Amino acid sequence: MQNVYGLWSPFGAITFSVENDPGETITLDGDFSIDAALSWETNQSTADFLIFRDEALIGHTAGSRFVDRFVLGEHSYYVINRLPSGNYSRSNTVTGRLCVRRPTVAPIEGGEWITLKYSEKSMPEQRFTWSRMHSLRHIAGAKWPVLEISPYEDLSGTYDAAFLCACDAAAFRALRGKAVIMKSRDGKVVIGALVNVSEVVNAFYLSTQFTIEQIHWEDYVDDANG
Repeated sequence: MQNVYGLWSPFGAITFSVENDPGETITLDGDFSIDAALSWETNQSTADFLIFRDEALIGHTAGSRFVDRFVLGEHSYYVINRLPSGNYSRSNTVTGRLCVRRPTVAPIEGGEWITLKYSEKSMPEQRFTWSRMHSLRHIAGAKWPVLEISPYEDLSGTYDAAFLCACDAAAFRALRGKAVIMKSRDGKVVIGALVNVSEVVNAFYLSTQFTIEQIHWEDYVDDANG
């Protein structure tokens, strides 16, 4: 403590403990493929669940299911139920690996995944471009320009695909100009706007090349209504 003259007292010490009464057990299960589909069972009447991926909070729901669409690779999950008493229950941890065999795209707000099965190239390519805003300025006393690097980044991915069926091509066209999730076989996930689409049509198939520009997004889903 400090008195009116600015003098401090000697340090003191206090001991306290916090106890949690977790209540009923939460049994968590996970189905891992393109998405991580989580489901759990509990006998507790209160449903206020927080979902964690790799120790980071990624969602909130009042239901008993949650789907994580934004990652690939190996990840671990658990859920916590917040109780009105201030206590909480924690589930077991489940771990799984998410992967895709071919480039796969879907709307960011939800919906079916579209697998890009074909390409007119025998060795399909995916090209990525990263940049960061910067400037070079000459200042007094410096022979060479001074580099100023902005914290803002740009990332884009360019992809090739082909469609043998007109209905498949139409489903892909419906994504143009929308925010999408793009998952690649090498484990890359680009979340952004599907733009700059070009098409070539011949007697057998439609080929397309398109670009997805990475956008800012929050890795958190609040589905309090379950």
